[in-house]
Amino acid sequence: MPFRPIVSSPSLSALGLGLLSYFVLTLLVGWLLPHLPHGLGVVALSVFLFAPGVVLGITARRSPLMHGALLGLLIVSFMAILILVAGMLGVRGTLSALRALDSMAVGSAVALIIACSLGAVMGDFIGDKVRGL
Repeated sequence: MPFRPIVSSPSLSALGLGLLSYFVLTLLVGWLLPHLPHGLGVVALSVFLFAPGVVLGITARRSPLMHGALLGLLIVSFMAILILVAGMLGVRGTLSALRALDSMAVGSAVALIIACSLGAVMGDFIGDKVRGL
C-alpha cells in the first residue's frame, strides 16, 4: 500500500461523487427502510452511512481521512441548510424542535463525519486492491 498523506489538495470530483452517492442512497434507503424488519434496517442504515465514504475513497486516491472528513462536513452543511430553508419557508416548529435536540444533532454530525472517514479509508484499501489486479 503506497503512502497516503493525511492532508492534500481535495479532489472536487471525488467529493462531488461522494455527495451524489449520499443523496441517491438517501432516496433509496428512505424508500426501502419502512419496508424492512428492524434487524435488516439497522444493517441497511449502517451500509448507507459507510457507502458514500467508500465511493469517495475509491475515487479520491489520496488522503482518505481528509476527504472523508470533508465529505462528512459537506453532508452536514447541506442538511443544515435544507433544514434552515425548510424552517424559513414556513414549516412551523422545525427550528424550535431542532433546538431541543442540539446535543443529539452535534453527536449525529460527529458520527457521520467519522463514518465517512472510515468509509473513505476502507474505499482507499478496496481501490488499491482493485487497481492492483
